[in-house]
Amino acid sequence: MVHEGKFHASFGARRACDLSLKADYQIVTKAGREEIPGGGGQMVYYALNTFCKTGSNFANLSVTYGIRKWNNEELLAKYKEEIDKKIAAIGLVVRPEGKDRKIL
Repeated sequence: MVHEGKFHASFGARRACDLSLKADYQIVTKAGREEIPGGGGQMVYYALNTFCKTGSNFANLSVTYGIRKWNNEELLAKYKEEIDKKIAAIGLVVRPEGKDRKIL
């Protein structure tokens, strides 16, 4: 993934992991897995909207001219594949495809 997308997309995943698995983080924040919005790593999936709209001409041209390696759909698929594995690994529920996607 492009660096900027990876940075933004990983923020929710890091917080969900910390709230789920790290006792010291839970003590400092006075929170735990039950405080993760929606109980299923919902904030992680809000990052789906950072991939912009499907079929973006700008994104597709960026790939054509070598500015980017992947268009929005490909980046989203890569993110979803990576994040679903991480969500499942920390014992949270993997959300259905398209859930919480605001920008289509």
